[in-house]
Amino acid sequence: MTLSLEYGSGSPALTLQVNTEVSEWKTLGITTKILTVPFNSVVSDCVGNSANWSICLWGAGWIYAPDYYHQASHCTCRVPVSTSVHSAILR
Repeated sequence: MTLSLEYGSGSPALTLQVNTEVSEWKTLGITTKILTVPFNSVVSDCVGNSANWSICLWGAGWIYAPDYYHQASHCTCRVPVSTSVHSAILR
């Protein structure tokens, strides 16, 4: 299996995370082509669903959509009602 991972340049912590993950995947037989691009390009590619990546990681943390974290405090349900998308999108 070969994956293409696109991530945002400029963050030593994110580079360390990517290198660590890619190293671990290699032990499982997963080959990874790493694409390091500027943050704005990563965001455009991730949101635009470009064909340049299998995994797109912009390093911006969690996003609660649609632009808020729904607190289920007014609800009698026992499971929190929320929709979340992580910054790493796997397709």
